[in-house]
Amino acid sequence: MFYLSDFIGDGAETNPYRPPVDDYAIIDLRGEVLAQAGWCIVNSDNPPTGSQAFKLSEGLDDTPGLLAVQQLENSLGVTLANKTTTRAVITELLLVHGTIPTDKTKWNGLQTNKEGNHRIVIKGEVVFDAPTVKATTITDDFNRADSDTLGGPSWTWTETSGDIDIVNNQAEVQTVDGSGEARADSDLSTDDHYAQIDVVQWQGGGGAGSETTPGTMCRFASAARTFYHGRFNSFADEWQLYEVTTGSFTSIASTSDTQPTPLFTLKLEVNGSTVEIFHDTVSQLSTTDTVITGNTRTGMRGFQGVDVTTNIEFDDFEAADLAADTRFINSQLQSNRSLRVDADRLVSASGLLSARKVI
Repeated sequence: MFYLSDFIGDGAETNPYRPPVDDYAIIDLRGEVLAQAGWCIVNSDNPPTGSQAFKLSEGLDDTPGLLAVQQLENSLGVTLANKTTTRAVITELLLVHGTIPTDKTKWNGLQTNKEGNHRIVIKGEVVFDAPTVKATTITDDFNRADSDTLGGPSWTWTETSGDIDIVNNQAEVQTVDGSGEARADSDLSTDDHYAQIDVVQWQGGGGAGSETTPGTMCRFASAARTFYHGRFNSFADEWQLYEVTTGSFTSIASTSDTQPTPLFTLKLEVNGSTVEIFHDTVSQLSTTDTVITGNTRTGMRGFQGVDVTTNIEFDDFEAADLAADTRFINSQLQSNRSLRVDADRLVSASGLLSARKVI
C-alpha cells in the first residue's frame, strides 16, 4: 500500500527527524537539507507512524482517492497534471516537481538505472524505468570515385535542385547561375538536429555575378523542398537564415560579417523553435521560427552566380540529433500507464545510445 507520510521526530538530538518506516521503503520528498521535517512517499503493508500520514492507494496502478490527492497537493504545495494512478502521481512528483538548479528546497527526483537512464524505485518496486533512446549520426566524407551523382553505399543523396558531383573526393557544385542542392536521404531520430559541412573552396567576391552561398539544411522534408537553410552570402557579406516551404524562400534573419576564408566549417542547428548558424564552432546568428516541424532529414546547398569560375567544394558532411527523442519518451509514457511528465527533465537524466551511420 502507498501512503504520503510526514517524518517522525522533533529534530532534537535525542529524537531526530527520521522516516516512519525503513529507508528503502520511502521516497524522500524533503529538500537538500535532510535534517529537517518533511514528507515522504511510503510503500508499506502497514500504515506508517507519521502523525499526518494518509493512504494514497492499494497499488501503484490504482487510482488515488480525490481527497487523498487534494491533501497531497496541499501538503507539498504542488498542482498535479495527472492523477489517474499512484504511479503517475509519484512519477510526476519526481520528474516535474523535483529539484531545479535555482530551488534547493525541493526533493531530488534523480535516480538512474545501470544504463544511466532515469528510474524510480520504492521498496524494490519499479515505479518508472526510462527507455534507452537512440540518437542518430550520419556522415559522408565523399571519398569515392568521381561521379555525376553523389551516390553513397549505405544511404543515398537526392539532388533536389541543380547539380552536385563527386570530384576528387569532394562534393563540388556544378550549377552556375543557380543552385546545387541535395538531401541526405537518411532520417535522423528527431527534428531537433544539426547539419554541418566543410567549405573547402568557393569563389567569394562582392559582385552580383560572382555571388556564392554555401550552406546546409535542417528539417528537410522527405518529398518536398521544405527545410531551414543557413548560409553565407558573399554578395551581401551576410550570414543568412531562411525558412523554405515547397521551394519558396523566406528570409528569417541575417547579419553582416566579413567573408570567411576556406577551409571553414558551416553548421546549421535547429532546436525547438531556435534556428542558429555557426562558423566553425562560433555562433553567428540565431532566431526563432515555428513554421517547419517534424522533418528529420538534412542536406547541403550552394548557389553560384553567372560569373563564377571557381566552384564551391564541400567535404566532411555530418548531421546528428541534438538529444534523445523526447516525443518518443512521451509516447511511451502515454501508452504505458498514461504518465504525463516534463520530457526535458527526463532527457537530462537519460543516457543516449548513439547509432552511427558512416559512408
